[in-house]
Amino acid sequence: MPRWVTWTLSAVTAALAIFALVKVLDADLHALQDMDLQWGYFLTVIPIYLVVVAARGARIKTMTGSDQALGMFSSVGALHTFITKVFPFRTGEVFLPIMLKKYGVMGLLKGSGITLSIRLIDFMVLFVFLAASSLMVEGGYLAAYGPLLLAAFLGCLAVLLAVLVLVVKGRNSFIGRHLPLPSRVEKMLGLDQPTKDQADALSLRKILTGGFIYSIIAWTCVFSSFFLLLPWAGVEGLTFGETILGSAGAIVAGFLPINTMLSLGTLEAGWAASLYLVGVEPSMGVIVGFRMHFAIFFFNVLYAVLGAIVLRFIWRAPRPGARGRSLT
Repeated sequence: MPRWVTWTLSAVTAALAIFALVKVLDADLHALQDMDLQWGYFLTVIPIYLVVVAARGARIKTMTGSDQALGMFSSVGALHTFITKVFPFRTGEVFLPIMLKKYGVMGLLKGSGITLSIRLIDFMVLFVFLAASSLMVEGGYLAAYGPLLLAAFLGCLAVLLAVLVLVVKGRNSFIGRHLPLPSRVEKMLGLDQPTKDQADALSLRKILTGGFIYSIIAWTCVFSSFFLLLPWAGVEGLTFGETILGSAGAIVAGFLPINTMLSLGTLEAGWAASLYLVGVEPSMGVIVGFRMHFAIFFFNVLYAVLGAIVLRFIWRAPRPGARGRSLT
């Protein structure tokens, strides 16, 4: 990629980040003046979010079966998270498969399959956390929403297994055998016949085990950060179970392909709706939503910048034709 394109993209990304911070701060400025925010909670979340970034990087590394450095995958994951928050309608999801191909990990189609698998596992782990939190919170939420959560979990599991069969088996899968593609396109997408080392590294068992273990670690840290940030944002006294239930709307809104640029508006509405379930008035829920949006976006920007520095100066993408094992 030409250097001027790289610098242009960097400048645009920085401008979007600054614009987002200004918009969120402007929307919350008057409310912030009337409240003494507890910044100790905010600062405590910084190392916790670092664990989130590391766990997500380990998840990508394990699910791709790559032997490349964890730091590279954590950096890519941090940038991926930031980009999905910035661009509307989840269009930022294409960044991960592109980066997996750029760093010689796997082709575009398999990388897209891994990206979709990560999101499906995220949903499934979230459903488990919601079911557990419903047991901890009074109100009969599990009885009301338990069958829906179970149906959603099983539906995601069925789609996940179908996608992973194509990712792992490639041309040996039923779908792969019936794709009429030229050999060059087949290799670019990562459907060509894998070597024995590649087949051993990329197995259904390893993908599922690593995907779920690291997703549970990441989500535990995410909800722990919410537990600390909500008192900073103005909501005190929530239990850990209420924190999970009170943040569910924002998380689901963030996953759905309805986000505006920078997710402004959709996340605030999600926070207000789910916090209402645990006794927070909708007007206060919107204010809290803006504050939580600012905090989470700040952490995303912080680790995305660090990730960009790491990728720029430490783990550079291999040159075309360079030797090295990749799961194409």
